[in-house]
Amino acid sequence: SSGINAEYGVASHVLIGQAQIHLKCLAYLISFEESVIITDYQAQERGYLQIEIIPLKEDETPISDEDDDYFVEEPKELIGKTIKYRFKVVGAKGLPHKISNEVYCEFKLYLEDKANQTEHTTSKNPDWNWSKIYSHSPVTEQLLEYFNEEPLIVKVWGKQRLESDGNAANKTTKELKSLNEKEKLASYMKKVAGGQGSGVDLAAALHKVEYMLQMVSGVKKLSDDAKAAGKKTVDVAAIDSILTPERMKLEDVSKVIKEEKNNPNSQICCIQ
Repeated sequence: SSGINAEYGVASHVLIGQAQIHLKCLAYLISFEESVIITDYQAQERGYLQIEIIPLKEDETPISDEDDDYFVEEPKELIGKTIKYRFKVVGAKGLPHKISNEVYCEFKLYLEDKANQTEHTTSKNPDWNWSKIYSHSPVTEQLLEYFNEEPLIVKVWGKQRLESDGNAANKTTKELKSLNEKEKLASYMKKVAGGQGSGVDLAAALHKVEYMLQMVSGVKKLSDDAKAAGKKTVDVAAIDSILTPERMKLEDVSKVIKEEKNNPNSQICCIQ
């Protein structure tokens, strides 16, 4: 997803990733305080979500290890009783900078109809400190089965940062989409050119992308004009006038076209 709202021309929320929270601790009234990995749809790590689950007494004070009255040997001992706990989304760490604008997370626990949602925060290390107290009365076999077998899915959303172009706020939807594609292609070229930590200048890569897009557009126009005129060939001299040596070689443009051909979101045109 490009993260661009076609109707309003502004960045829209995209799914950064999701974290799976195992609730088995609640079946034993044990606290859970962990940083859980956030993964995207390709199972790539996208940061960590900090979660706290604290079982509570009737007066909503935390259950401690010294509270023998709340010791649970078998989860079925809780059936018919009431349990309370505080579920807290502390924050997240290490989110991708490019999509760390107006970040929030949401989830539905057990039989909830409406999703819980944190506030929106612009940071790759947001601190939400969002919490909610849950109470289940009476505890049922179905609830215990949920705690033991079904992980809670917490989704993390964010908007793309557009500070790479100071005039982004004044750009049209088409220009924003083009900027997004150019940045992705420039990052790809940077990686191919030198790998991680190579020192390749991203600005220089973007400049090269600009040339490339202009030339591909020019070649495409030649092709379209030739088709419109009923021709099956294109003047080589006309192509050479576009692909000047100091800009880009024909094989370089051909390589990019082939690389992007299978990318459904690419803004680079293909000559057919």
